[in-house]
Amino acid sequence: TLMGGAIFSDHSNLIISTSTFTNCSAGRGGAISSASGNTLTVEDSSSFTDCSATEYGGAIWAVGTATITSATFVNCSGTGGGNGGAIWAGGVGRLTNIISSSFTNCSAFKGGALYHNTGDLVISSSTFSNCSAEEGSDVNADYRSIVFIRNSSFTNGSTDTKDDTIHTGTDSTVTI
Repeated sequence: TLMGGAIFSDHSNLIISTSTFTNCSAGRGGAISSASGNTLTVEDSSSFTDCSATEYGGAIWAVGTATITSATFVNCSGTGGGNGGAIWAGGVGRLTNIISSSFTNCSAFKGGALYHNTGDLVISSSTFSNCSAEEGSDVNADYRSIVFIRNSSFTNGSTDTKDDTIHTGTDSTVTI
């Protein structure tokens, strides 16, 4: 499956609530692929375990507006050079909110837990532990990302080539 091991959505509003995704895989969005023009909401203790993607977003690939609230990501990965162990998100003029969520033992080439490309990213009251990547053990904010982080913790992240928990790319900024 190229997009969305469990769910593929295009040009729609998608709400995932109190759901469990285990051992899902795809090229983009191991569990959920939310393509252009979408608004994705994941809420109410939804969980993603052992999900993987070969390109983008071990659990979720979201090109558009996304809000992830009270979700758990465990052992999610971007395999074979994939970016965003748990989540790949972004898009010009788009907002990604990560609220009260946890990321544990996630890994990828870039962004062990989260890879963000273009647009605004807000992370609040979330935890990242034991995630790994070559760049950005927990978060990789690439090309023109504007990132705000508050009341969140980052523990035991590891990188192969750079010593950074949060990596910023071209024209990106991070405010903590």
